[in-house]
Amino acid sequence: MRLKAVSPEDLEFLYRLNTDPFIRAVSHNKGHFTFDQHCEYWKKKSQDPDFEAAIIIDNDTMVGCIRRDRGLISIAISPEFQNKGVGTEALKDFCKPGDKAEILTENRKSARCFEKAGFKWESAIWKR
Repeated sequence: MRLKAVSPEDLEFLYRLNTDPFIRAVSHNKGHFTFDQHCEYWKKKSQDPDFEAAIIIDNDTMVGCIRRDRGLISIAISPEFQNKGVGTEALKDFCKPGDKAEILTENRKSARCFEKAGFKWESAIWKR
């Protein structure tokens, strides 16, 4: 597993990842967005000094994305690559002490991944 900075060439992959029905179902924002809205979001975020994102690559295949927005971590792994340890490994490599995550109660896979990466549950917020 390795991480690489998000580039404009990755936007189609990220759009497919973030519009996957399984990913949407466990996301805080369940709303629909167009590819143009998606590209505008990434263009804006790429200028934000408090935002960092990376593509998660496993065996030369893009399998997910991890990002930090003002200390709040989010991660999305393509469903076919979940439960293989890449999310936990990405969290361990990417996260800094003090980073937090807000995980929906029903998203047990994500909660387990963050816990394995060293995050501790604090009410509705997980902290590393």
